[in-house]
Amino acid sequence: MSAEDRIFLAYKPPSVCSNAFLNRFKRVLRCTKAGFSGTLDPFAKGVLLIATGSYTKLLPHLPLSQKRYVATLWLGLQSESLDIENVRSVAVIPPQSGAFVREVVESLCGVHVYTPPRFCAKRIGGKRAYTLARLGHDVALAPSKMEIFNSTLLHYNHPFVNFSVSVSKGAYVRSIGEMIAQRLGVCGALCSLERVREGFFGFDTCNAFAKQNSTFACDSKQIRLVELDMHKMLAYPVLCLPSLREHFYQGKKLNKDMIKFKGNGRFIVNFEDFFSIIETGETDVKYLVNRIKNVDFGA
Repeated sequence: MSAEDRIFLAYKPPSVCSNAFLNRFKRVLRCTKAGFSGTLDPFAKGVLLIATGSYTKLLPHLPLSQKRYVATLWLGLQSESLDIENVRSVAVIPPQSGAFVREVVESLCGVHVYTPPRFCAKRIGGKRAYTLARLGHDVALAPSKMEIFNSTLLHYNHPFVNFSVSVSKGAYVRSIGEMIAQRLGVCGALCSLERVREGFFGFDTCNAFAKQNSTFACDSKQIRLVELDMHKMLAYPVLCLPSLREHFYQGKKLNKDMIKFKGNGRFIVNFEDFFSIIETGETDVKYLVNRIKNVDFGA
């Protein structure tokens, strides 16, 4: 099976880093170029969008602004990485009021300024923060912003707090777990984390975007894989400009008068065998992505 110029929804298992999972995917599907939309921590599991070939250029154009997770916070667990990978100790703490736990979890909606965990994929001087942290270096990360759109307590079975959150791109659910523990007046770290949706895309919604289902083997596990229809995933309006096909095919300069369209914004220009994404201003037209093959052309 060749996977060039495709996009897939895959389910990453726990205990494998996202890059290692991607490399196994590439070997099994025999593709030379692939990328994913958002890193999952090694201990985490869940949805990973993987694009191959020229479709890797389209990942920044997918509507992925909200990501949904289900997590379990272990109250009393102390960890350098705020998860089960770098545990210092486990303290036995008294149970909390269930009503208070619910109040804390469900009061988190809004914009937060926070310091990302030391063990994260952010770069410091060209190196990943987690690489420096594992080597014992001091890691000083700048404060970041994240937005929590929804936070719901699923159940509390002391010392475990199970909750779901919908967050902005770049948010760290480990840090949200730390916030919950601090507001409860105790220490805590995540012992489970699952990403259930990236933007609109999850296994509960994939039928609207699916082309075909399959599996591949990873560490003796059969990994669910759904090929998605990129045209259904892109949220930009479509322009039909058949007379300009050669201009687009050759990447020639465009202007607003040529496309005879007054609106400003980002648009897909679709031809039978390829498509492009452009951005229009008051007078200028800019290629964002040009001449991406329509993989079903001629099929």
